Amino acid sequence: MTDRIEELQRLHEAATQGPWFAHNTEDSLFMNAYAVTTSENEPNLDGCTDFHKEAHDKSVVALTLLQQPRVVGHESNRWAEDADLIATMRNALPALLRVARAAERCLDGSEVDGWHTPMREGDVIELRAALDELERPADE
Repeated sequence: MTDRIEELQRLHEAATQGPWFAHNTEDSLFMNAYAVTTSENEPNLDGCTDFHKEAHDKSVVALTLLQQPRVVGHESNRWAEDADLIATMRNALPALLRVARAAERCLDGSEVDGWHTPMREGDVIELRAALDELERPADE
């Protein structure tokens, strides 16, 4: 397994178990809030802006918008999209890791599920490019 795939596997195993869900809810002042949680149920964000209190809803793993006071909310105003991406990628990560490992085995010439499947040169080039992109650090 490549170093980047191993790192993603480690992060996957260390993170809070999925599935994760994106929610558009309201804070205690009925202002929009976007949260990613481990529950299908809408989170209770009442009082979550009082940082001296323990969190009311233990299912929240991320906030992309909390308006009052404005402590969370990227200037892009894509809070819903960001919450959706976080939840979707977390839930897709196990499958993406399996695909990456299988692709790596194909490119290394080893068997996948006991089968040797001939790959066309264009497929190999595309697969190698995808793996190389995965290998690059996110900040490049």
